[in-house]
Amino acid sequence: MMLRDWQFRRQMLPLIPMVLVPMVAAVRQIGISPFSGTFSAMHIFPHVFGMAFYVISTVIVFGTDHQGAWIFLLAPAGAFRGFARGVYARLLSLIIALHAILLVLLAWCWGIRDAGLFVAYSTAVAAVYLGLEMRLIEGMPFSKQPDASRNPFILPMMLLGGVVMAIAVGLQYFLVFRSPLVVMAVTLALTAAAWLVTRSSLEAFEVNIRFHLGILSTESKGLYVEVEG
Repeated sequence: MMLRDWQFRRQMLPLIPMVLVPMVAAVRQIGISPFSGTFSAMHIFPHVFGMAFYVISTVIVFGTDHQGAWIFLLAPAGAFRGFARGVYARLLSLIIALHAILLVLLAWCWGIRDAGLFVAYSTAVAAVYLGLEMRLIEGMPFSKQPDASRNPFILPMMLLGGVVMAIAVGLQYFLVFRSPLVVMAVTLALTAAAWLVTRSSLEAFEVNIRFHLGILSTESKGLYVEVEG
């Protein structure tokens, strides 16, 4: 649906420059290892996923064929836990695929040790962002009518998120990438944090799906009674 739904693709257009510019800058400075003590665009790369997943999480509930959401009311209650995990797994697969490609490129430029540590760290950071931002999905994906009133709130949230990411990049540059052992320790801590955050967020996502479908069920019954009356 992410590839086929027109409404989703339209709302994802602002994401293209936000992701493309840091990616191009990172490719141009790919020869500069974060362990060299020099700041480069590669320090920003792990945090690009945070902005990307924020946009995805805030718009994925809206879809062109939102009127067909009633079909999810036919699913058994126990199916939504697996569905929530399936959505998470699909987004996580994007992280894994991109970092697998990145590992090959960086190993050629930096050597396998630096490349492996950076890719492991970046994957852990992206997983934390994904786990946190799964909470922003307010119901069944592609099951709501687009809401123009949400647009004024998206930009301030993105600006605030940009400030938080800038602080994270600064801490990363001055404190983390000064020693491979520190990077390894932080990566392990981030991996544990990603597991804990994701576990909680998936439960919240499942509850949001049930709540949203409950509203749809109530609206459908109200319409049915009104027509019959």
